[in-house]
Amino acid sequence: METLYNAIKKAVNQFGFNVLTEIKIINILSDFSAFSTLPAAKTIFKNMVENGYCHKICNLGRKKTRLLFSNAESSIQKPEGDEWKIKLATLATSIAQQGGFEKHIVTYVLDCIIYGLEWTEEAPSLPQAYTNNNSKRHDTTTTNGSSQMRHLVTTGTNTNPSNGISYQQIEDTQFVVISIKPYNAEVFIDGIQQYVANGVMATELPVGEHDYEIKAESYKSKKGSFNLSHNDKTTLTIQLELEEQKIALSIVAKDKDAEIWVNGMVCGQGMWNGLIDAGKVVIECIKPKFYSYTETKMLGAQQKEHINIPALQPICGNIKINVQPYGSEIFINGESKGTTPLMVTDIPIGDRSIRITSPEGVEYYANVEVKEGQVTNVNYIIPSLFLEDYSEVRIGDYFYEDGSISHEIAKGKEIVGMVFSLETSEEEKKQGWIHGQIIALHDASLCVTNNQSWGIPTNEIMQFAVQSPKRNKKNDNGYEISHRDCVVNNEDFSPFYVASKYYAPLPFGITSGWYLPSVSQWWKLYENMHPKWETLWRYLNLTGSGGLKHFATSSIMDKEYAWMFTMGYAEEYKEKSYSAKNIKSYLKNDVRDLLHQNIYVRCVAAF
Repeated sequence: METLYNAIKKAVNQFGFNVLTEIKIINILSDFSAFSTLPAAKTIFKNMVENGYCHKICNLGRKKTRLLFSNAESSIQKPEGDEWKIKLATLATSIAQQGGFEKHIVTYVLDCIIYGLEWTEEAPSLPQAYTNNNSKRHDTTTTNGSSQMRHLVTTGTNTNPSNGISYQQIEDTQFVVISIKPYNAEVFIDGIQQYVANGVMATELPVGEHDYEIKAESYKSKKGSFNLSHNDKTTLTIQLELEEQKIALSIVAKDKDAEIWVNGMVCGQGMWNGLIDAGKVVIECIKPKFYSYTETKMLGAQQKEHINIPALQPICGNIKINVQPYGSEIFINGESKGTTPLMVTDIPIGDRSIRITSPEGVEYYANVEVKEGQVTNVNYIIPSLFLEDYSEVRIGDYFYEDGSISHEIAKGKEIVGMVFSLETSEEEKKQGWIHGQIIALHDASLCVTNNQSWGIPTNEIMQFAVQSPKRNKKNDNGYEISHRDCVVNNEDFSPFYVASKYYAPLPFGITSGWYLPSVSQWWKLYENMHPKWETLWRYLNLTGSGGLKHFATSSIMDKEYAWMFTMGYAEEYKEKSYSAKNIKSYLKNDVRDLLHQNIYVRCVAAF
C-alpha cells in the first residue's frame, strides 16, 4: 500500500509530468494501491483527468513561449511567487462545486499532485474525517441494494461518486453557462476564476446579479454582468468573442551585432520590426561575452511601440601583472596599458595576448584567459640581456658606453662597439685588458683635425713602425703605436689624432680607449666576423655607398709604405678580395691627393 502523494511522485518520475493528464494515471496509481486509504480520491482524480483539471494544474508551471502566431508548450517547473497557489485554491473550489465533491478531499488530492510534481517538500496530510484513527471513516447507507458512501456536506452539495446522483439543500440557485472564444480564455465570476472546458464554462450560482470578466492573452478583456432569475430556473448562456489586437513593434539595439529576442524567440540582429499580440512582451538583447539586456512591457491600446536598447555592458575580469623588471611596458592585444607592476581592470572576458617589453628591449609573451569576476595573475621575471661576467663574452657581442656587454641589442643604452676578438696584445695585457677587443660601429670624423692628408710621419712615429711589410699580418701593436705622446698630440699623421679624439665614450679603466687598429687586427676582424654576414658583418657598415672604403692602419714604415685596408661589397670580399696594400700603390702625381675624404678611420679598443 502506498500513499497517494508518493505514488504520484513515482509515476511522474517514471513516466514524466504528462502522465498526469492521461487517463492511464488512474491504473498506475491503482497498481500502487494509492487509493486504498481514501477510495473517494480515485473518483475525484478520474473526474479531474477527464475534465482537463490536471492539464490546467500543469499549465500553472509551464513557461509560456508564445510568440506572434505560434504557440508551443514547454516543460513545467515550480511556478514563481504565490499567484499559482491562489489559482490552485480557485481550481479546488471549481472542482468541488461542479463535481459535487467535498472541498477538503479535493484539496488533499491537489496537494498530492503538487507534492508529486515536487513543487513542495511538505507531505500532504489525510483529511481528519478519513484517518485510520477515526471510527466513522466509512459511513455507508444502502441504496437499491448497493453500498453508498455518505459524505459530510459543507458546501450544500452532495454527490455520489459511483453513480453521479447528487443531493442538494434547498436553495435559490440557478445554472449559468458561458460559451467563449478563444477557447483558452479565463473566466472570472464575482472575482473567482471558473473552470473552462473546450470553450464552455458551466457553474451553479445563487440567483441574483453577478459580475463576470473574461481574459485572454493578446485579446482585449471584457467585463459585464448577468442576472439569474429567482423564479425562472433556466440556464443563461452568454457567448463572448474577444477582439484580437496587434501592435506594430519596432526594436533598435545599439549593438548592431547583438541578437534580439522577443518572448523567448530570436527575431533579428541589431533591429527588428513586426506585428505582435497585445499583452505582456519580454524583450531581450543577447551578445556573447556581454551582459544580456531584458525588458518587459505591457502593450495595450497603442497601435505602435518603439524600443531602443542601449549598448550592452561587457562581462569583464581583471589582469594583475607583476612582471620584473618594474617599469616594463605592457601591451594587451597590441594596445599599450602602462608599465609593470599594474592591475588592469574591466577587461572583457576571453583570450588575451600579452606582450611585455623590458627597458632593455627583452620581450615576454603570454596568452591568458580573462574570466568573469576573476583576477588573472601574470608573474614573471624577464632575464637581463647584459652579461654578469666578461668571461661569458662572445665574438659579435655588443659593448655599451658603461662597459656592459650583451649577446643581443638592448634598448636604453648607447652601443659603442662590437667584440671582434677575444685576444689582446702583450702590451694591453700588461695594462689589465685581457678579455678582447672591440671595433667602433661608426667611422671617426676627420673634422677634428685641419690636416686632410696623411702628412709626413715624424721620427718618433717611425720608431714604432713595422720593420718589414712582410710582418704586417703578425703585427698586433696598434695600441702601442697609437698611444705614444708623439702620435696622440701630433697632427702630422692625422689618423692617429682622429682616433684618439673619437667621440664615443668608453668607461675609464675598463678599456684602453680608442686607437688606430693595426693590419693584423683588420685581418682578425674579417676572419672572426665575416662568416656571420647577416647578423654581424653587415651591422658594421664597412662598405661605402660608392663602393670601396679605404681604412688607415697604425702599421707604417715611412711615407711611401704606410698601410691601409680596402673594403669592398660583400660579393667582393667574401673571397678575401679585400687587400692590405702599402700607400705607394695608391699614390698619384701628388702625395697630398691621397686622403681628400678617401681614407677612413675606424677605431678599436681593448677591454
